Amino acid sequence: MSTNKRVTLSVAQKQELCQKKIDNPSIPNIELARQYNVKPNMVSDILKRKSEYLSVSSSELERKRFRQPMYKEIDDAVGIWMSQFLAANQILRGEAASGPSLEEIDEYRRKVTEKLSEYALEDIYNCDEPALFWQLEPSKTLAQGPVTGTKKSKNRVTILLTCNATGEDKLKPLFIHKYKNPRPLRGMSVEDSVQYYWNKTAWMQQSIWLDYLKKLNKLICLRRKKILLLVDNAPTHGKQHELPSFSNIEIYYLPPNTTPYLQPLDQGIINSFKAKYRKLLVENRVEEYDISQELNTPIAPVNIRNAIDFVVEAWNQVDLLTIKNCWENDENNLNDAIQKLPYDDTLSGLEYINVDKLGEDEILLEDDEIVETVRSRHNAETVQDDDENEFIPNISLSDVLSSVEKLITFHNFPPENYEVTSDELKILKGIRRKVLRFKSEFMLQLNLDEYVICE
Repeated sequence: MSTNKRVTLSVAQKQELCQKKIDNPSIPNIELARQYNVKPNMVSDILKRKSEYLSVSSSELERKRFRQPMYKEIDDAVGIWMSQFLAANQILRGEAASGPSLEEIDEYRRKVTEKLSEYALEDIYNCDEPALFWQLEPSKTLAQGPVTGTKKSKNRVTILLTCNATGEDKLKPLFIHKYKNPRPLRGMSVEDSVQYYWNKTAWMQQSIWLDYLKKLNKLICLRRKKILLLVDNAPTHGKQHELPSFSNIEIYYLPPNTTPYLQPLDQGIINSFKAKYRKLLVENRVEEYDISQELNTPIAPVNIRNAIDFVVEAWNQVDLLTIKNCWENDENNLNDAIQKLPYDDTLSGLEYINVDKLGEDEILLEDDEIVETVRSRHNAETVQDDDENEFIPNISLSDVLSSVEKLITFHNFPPENYEVTSDELKILKGIRRKVLRFKSEFMLQLNLDEYVICE
């Protein structure tokens, strides 16, 4: 082949190239260039846009070029608006939604039942990905306190939950955030708790969905069984003929517009999970409010590490009995927790459980907020590690040691009727050792840095 001939890769080839680099990060770009018969600088350019290529829909894969829109900010703004519009089930032309008739639902249910009969109950799985406004409280109108009049938080993540039909196997939640490495997660092994992914919108993408299926297939292979996975027909889930075949998973797509009728997770399990999440969040807010009143300090906001902890704990609380009985008792427990908040006006338990649904006008982004979102995205395209409005208290190591020392003294000489165990003292002394060791290493590094500067 002539060395002057220019090779143009299709979007599918570029996507494949990016996936090879992800699967094998040590592979040199020059080797990828040799495999695809292109120049190394082209490989570098493709990899710089890998998130873009990996999120391309299957219908566009055979295109040779992937043109950027002429006005990218306007294109992004329209995309956000349309996503909200469709997620809220609103109608563009004012026509009634064409949902299935009762006869069609019965026929669909018969077909699904027929398919399910091919598998044992413990081998039938279902997954769904609800949106979650992870910081949103029942109300922001405080009767008293330092956050009066604060706007409602619209920070959202996407959670994918998976369980089997018996409720005995709940898989690790998949958690999609906007940031790769936010401050509260630094030093935390987040993969022990959730499958953590990130992208600018915190939405499910085809690349994430495919990676999830590969990991699930590997897990099921290790268990030496085969399963049926029920999923809805969301665009990010692709289509049956578009996905690679999986050795131990058969994917069954539910018919369009039947999710509320046929999908188990949509019929109560997600509501149960959200009720438990909301209750944990409200209990945290009550505790933080009490602490702020006692110490006369600002109320620390919920951060993304708290949210992950709440997601994991809430999912663990959705036990077999809860899956069977849905969420009737959870709503009552949440109402009780909400009443403990010092708010003038609160949502009911049921309203708070369903607050993530984009049909609520006060949650949807207004036009000016969409514009601001797009502007900030393009003005700070490379900032992927920080949470917006993240509260980070400024506490010195000396203050930390002083506080820990006071705790140890208090537990060594406790007041009457205050019980102290040896394990509690060991934990406090272990924290003191850890902080002292860190301070020693920090001061050593500081002295070395000063020495280098002087030299």
